[in-house]
Formats: sequence, structure tokens, C-alpha cells
Amino acid sequence: MPEIENSNCGGGFHQPPIRAMAMFRGSLSDTELTTRLAAALDVNLPKKLRISAGNGVDVAWMSPDELLLMMDGDGERTLNAVGDALRGMHHLIADVSAMRVEFELTGPVRDILAKGTPADVSPNSFKIGDFRRSRIGQIQAAYWLTDDTTARIICRRSEAEYLSGWLEVAVAKGGELGFYHR
Repeated sequence: MPEIENSNCGGGFHQPPIRAMAMFRGSLSDTELTTRLAAALDVNLPKKLRISAGNGVDVAWMSPDELLLMMDGDGERTLNAVGDALRGMHHLIADVSAMRVEFELTGPVRDILAKGTPADVSPNSFKIGDFRRSRIGQIQAAYWLTDDTTARIICRRSEAEYLSGWLEVAVAKGGELGFYHR
């Protein structure tokens, strides 16, 4: 897959080092469960439509009973800590590392995302730490800003080639929008 570090429109993308990913399902309204989970992950759990990061673990809110855990390395130690902390509590944790791929987008990321997502990515509606599950082009994707010029995008592994091609066109010279980045 092509990796474009800096196109003429000022944006670029690449696939960062592979991280382990796990889906967590459980009652996020259960205070005991969420307290134990946060302690095992050593990171605050995100609120609705947000992502939390710390200590090599990103935790994204996916739905009222689902979180996506993205961990540096293979994640084995983290997943074992979660399993130990929640032993005897109703929950499900599944390794989904092989299902998804991650891209890092740089440059005028709001303008680039606005080309292909129906979600509002304006600074008033989409802030650093917000997490969106939406579409980019013709595929389902999730994305978030890590700073004003960097976004992370995840999609199904089977759709990675499509997203890579879409990003290649979206960052190409002549495609500048100037809505949010001037």
C-alpha cells in the first residue's frame, strides 16, 4: 500500500506500527466493573463518543456496552491484567487485531476527512479526543484527532486497500478545500 508522507496539498498518510486490538463488551454502567477495568488498563475510561489514551493503551467508546482497546505491542500483558481484574464478572473480551488496520493521517486533516465522511468534522463539533464511527467514502471507519494536524483512522483489514486508495486521492494536489485549514 502506498504511504504518502507529504503531498502537494500538505497532507500525508501512513500505516503506523501494528498495535493489538481487543473488543471489550460489558455493562459500562456497572461502577464496579468500570473501576476494575480502568485500574487494569491504568487509563481513565472514555465518555460517550470519546477516546482515552495513556500508558500504551488507547480506549475508544464504541457503543453503550462496547469499548475498543488498542495496545502497543501484542497486548498480551494488558489483556491478562483485564481478565484477572474482571474474573467472575460478566464481560467479553476478544482479540480483534486481525480484523482491523490503522492509518495515521497528517496535515489539514479536517479538510481531508470532510471530503469523504458525512460526520461534522468542524472544530466546534469534532475536538481532539472525540471518536467517531462513521463512513469514509464507501466503507465503515472510525477516526479521531490526536492533535490539530494528526488523525488516526481504523477500518476493516479487508477494506484497507480501498481506504489507502481513497486517502491517496484525498491528499493529492488540486484537492485542497480550505474549509478548516488555510
